[in-house]
This record gives sequence, structure tokens and C-alpha cells, in this order.
Amino acid sequence: MQRFLLSRILQSILTLLAVSFIIFSMSRWSGDPLNLLLDISATQEDKALLAKKLGLDKSLLAQYGIFLGNALRGDFGTSIVTKAPVIDLLFERALNTFELGAVAFGVSLLIALPVGVYSAVKRGTFLDTLFRVIAISGQSIPVFWLGLMLIFLFGVILKILPTGGKGGVSSLILPSITLGWYVAAGIMRLTRTSMLEVLRTEYIRLARIKGLSEWVIIWKHGFKNAALPVLTFAVLLFVMMLGGAVVTETVFAWPGLGRLVINSVTWRDYPVVQATVLFLSMLYIFANLLADILYAYLNPRIRYGG
Repeated sequence: MQRFLLSRILQSILTLLAVSFIIFSMSRWSGDPLNLLLDISATQEDKALLAKKLGLDKSLLAQYGIFLGNALRGDFGTSIVTKAPVIDLLFERALNTFELGAVAFGVSLLIALPVGVYSAVKRGTFLDTLFRVIAISGQSIPVFWLGLMLIFLFGVILKILPTGGKGGVSSLILPSITLGWYVAAGIMRLTRTSMLEVLRTEYIRLARIKGLSEWVIIWKHGFKNAALPVLTFAVLLFVMMLGGAVVTETVFAWPGLGRLVINSVTWRDYPVVQATVLFLSMLYIFANLLADILYAYLNPRIRYGG
């Protein structure tokens, strides 16, 4: 098991290094920030002075070495546009994204898990068919379209919910539904599939022969075992939700990491782009590592390469 853990940790570190270099390189290729920061009347001497100040006069590898060394100390530089420390911007926006993601994910679990279990238990019924149609629709409907329709219905026509921005609890309702809809659909389908497999096992049949109540059989014996792959997969879904919140945050003008990346790319504020994308990549790599470790504990064959 220790060899497996060390191997996965080493792979995660190497992956993170490769991702950091790709992010660093692509942020430079997106365009020259000097053209946005300087007036059109700026001379070549002005550009050279600003490039030296920003460290853009060095080679790409030299710039990456400086970036990597500073990043290991928690220093991601200063925003070219706002002049604020990047780590402060990242922390502020990350809290907003985590707030939105946590609410959306919590609501998704509360809806998807019981519906998925019920759909498996009542397999073949009208409600099972209806829930499956809803789940497929949830994974097919574009996020931006769903967000716009919710804004039009609840914000424009009914005028009962805010259409954007970050305010009270009410401002979380529409973006959390939009963000969590796809995740809820995925968890619902996976829960149903996992629960169907568990309900076919011998120990469930034995529990029924013993005369245990259907409630105990389904929730204590069935769901307990069916939830293991679902919850493991949910870890990855949560991180994917945070990384994919850019569309939802843009539609609802939510001040999170997604909008920060969009604005930074527009202004070629590469220190902010690098830090934000690297942070999201770290979350995803860590989630994959955690999922692999959980699977290794659940399935010994994975630990020993079986």
C-alpha cells in the first residue's frame, strides 16, 4: 500500500509541474500585456522599461523558474491591472466560488441520492422513467441556457429572486440550481445504477428471507454499500463543479474564480490567470489522488496492481 501511495503522490507532483509549465507558457502566448497597459503613443523605450519591471525581458525558462520558486513560497506576484497581490484576489474569489459550490453540491446530494435510490427500488415504473428523463435532460441542457431561463422566469417575469450579483441567501438560489443541475443528474444516474447492482446481490435476498423491513434492507444494507462508489465519484464532481463554475458565474455576475479568470484573460493579466488556473488544477489533481486512495482501500487489487 505504501508503494502505491508513494507512486500516486509522485505522479501527482509531476503532473502538477507539467500543468504549471503549460499554464505559464499559454498565458504568455495569449498576447502581450504591454499593448494593453501602455498608450498607443508609447515608445519602444517605454515598452522595454515596463517589460523589465514586469520581468518580461527574460527568457521563458528563466521566467518560469522565477515563477515556480515564488509559487513554492506562496508568492504569485501582483496583478498587472489592479496592482493587488494575486494571493489576496485568489483567496477572496475562491471563498465566493466555494460558497456557491458548497450550496449547489449540498442541494444536489439531498435531491439526487434519495431520488436515485427510489428510482432503483421502483425500477420500471412511471416515476422511474420520469426521473431518468429528468436526469438525462439535466446532463444535456446547456448551463448558460438553463441560467438564462431561470433568470427570465424568476427574475424578470415573477420578480421574486435577484438576477445576479452576490447579496443575501436569495442571491444563491438561482446560480446554485444552475450549477448543481448537471451534478445532481449525474449522481442520480450513478446512484440508481449502483443501487440496482446491490439489490441483485445475495445478502439483500438473505435479508429479505430473514424478514427484515424493506426500509432497513434498502437504507441500512443496500444504500450503505451502493453509496461507496457514488461518494467517491462525488469528490471529483465537486472539484469539476468548482472549475466549471465559470459559465454560471458569468451568467449571474457572481464574483468568483470563473469571472476572475475571464476578466484576467481579457486584460492579459497573466499573474492572476496563472495562479487561478494552477489553483483549480491543484484541486482537481488532489481530488483524483484522494479518489484513487479511496478506491485502493475499497479494492485491494488496485493497491497491489491486480
